Amino acid sequence: MTLLRRFPLALLFLTLAWGCEENAGPAPAKGDSVDRAALLQFWAADIIEPRYQAYDQAVNQLEQSAQAFVEQPGITKYQKLYDRYRTAYLRWQAVAPLPTPAAEALGLANYTNVYPVDTAQIETHIREANIDLSLPSTFDEQGFPALDYLLAGPGSPQTILRRFQDNPARGQYLLRLTGRLANLSQQVMEQWDQGGRSNFIAADGASATASVNQLVNDYIYYYERKLRAGKIGIPAGVFSGSPRATAVEAPFSDTLSRSLALASIEGCARFFRGESERASRKGPSLKSYLDTLGTRHQDGLLSEAIVGQFARARQKVKALPPSFATAVRSQNTLMLEAYDALQVNVVYLKVDMLQALNIRVDYVDADGD
Repeated sequence: MTLLRRFPLALLFLTLAWGCEENAGPAPAKGDSVDRAALLQFWAADIIEPRYQAYDQAVNQLEQSAQAFVEQPGITKYQKLYDRYRTAYLRWQAVAPLPTPAAEALGLANYTNVYPVDTAQIETHIREANIDLSLPSTFDEQGFPALDYLLAGPGSPQTILRRFQDNPARGQYLLRLTGRLANLSQQVMEQWDQGGRSNFIAADGASATASVNQLVNDYIYYYERKLRAGKIGIPAGVFSGSPRATAVEAPFSDTLSRSLALASIEGCARFFRGESERASRKGPSLKSYLDTLGTRHQDGLLSEAIVGQFARARQKVKALPPSFATAVRSQNTLMLEAYDALQVNVVYLKVDMLQALNIRVDYVDADGD
């Protein structure tokens, strides 16, 4: 496990430490007859790969639209560019919970979606045009949050368009941002095709470094820290005691933050249920794994409790305004209710499910479960 896998996002998270089991982890749960190789094969072929392919296509189309816009800025090309930015940002939500080893090694998430964005530094980089975007210090100056600032505000679409027309350097920074997203995605896809997929499937054991253990930890880490805390809890003031409207995802795009959160919940829920991205079918999954073990919660199956809680959390988020910045300012009680609904599944996934699967948590959080 690399440092980038658990890199602390100081502007987003309050405190985060990470740990890793260097030695072999626990044996499979007693009575565990689940075929982990089949589970990994389905995850690789039907969930991970098609999600990354869809994302890769989206960021490439985004880069193409940015090039066309910069060459001849106009309102029609701006609108197409913004639509493709929105599509790519939504597709990122399906990729983010399931980092491949290459994505972790490259620090894909850190270069793609760290927010709040540092708008002052972005304006400095536009003027100076000499920033090295591979530096960790630039995490909050690039990716989708930086595009949100450049393409969505402040001001009307006409005002934003004039900024690009009046300052060609702004367009050049836009091209650097979109080109970097496309390049990073290409690197991840290439490494996946050149042995990453086969290595992922081959690591079908039950140690801490086996694929199931690592991906499940990554998935729960994402759900807990990036979805529950990052999208909802931190802006709502759960950890600081005071709401922070500036800490929401996509604050400049008035109607996007709720859509991103819903896409994130749906991506997590579909993975748990084992729903293929290639066809209308289900395959081996965390849900079927728990069902094979007969894991129960109160009077029913734990898997059904988790599925039901995903649905309840989705409804709480759907009840929020399209802009989470607006929600924080005027309806923060609803934000807190959404956080509470998401929190229930942290316990189900991180405590109850991992105990049933005999998988150890490989990270440490500061806010408890």
